[in-house]
Amino acid sequence: MTPSGCRNARKICAVEAQAQALREVDGLLDDAEALFQALGDTPDDNWNTLWPRIEGILEARGGRYTPANRKAVRDAFTESCPDAVPVESGKRNGPKYEPDSGLRDTENVPLGEDVYAYFKREVLPHVPDAWIDESKRDAKDA
Repeated sequence: MTPSGCRNARKICAVEAQAQALREVDGLLDDAEALFQALGDTPDDNWNTLWPRIEGILEARGGRYTPANRKAVRDAFTESCPDAVPVESGKRNGPKYEPDSGLRDTENVPLGEDVYAYFKREVLPHVPDAWIDESKRDAKDA
């Protein structure tokens, strides 16, 4: 059983990975300057509303980012923040929010104990937004 970590909330910040992203993503420096002009440097704790604004600015400049580039930009210019608005996963099935891999944890459920009863009793009181990642279970988990 793997209760995935809490919702992944992200907040804009300056981090060392920015220089790496600027080297890896073609045209990012020019785009970053345009974004700074349009958005300023005030922290925004809602990636769900910020990314569509960023995409609009980039599209107006003629640029589109691949999912890998989007991740590189987000990782470089944001950081995980528990006080920020949770990042929606955009998936129809599965968790509503992106998991924060830094908060991922596992539990050893005693043999013969119902996994869901254990989860409800031992995990949810401490991490109310945790969930069981069913893809990590195997036939032995029943």
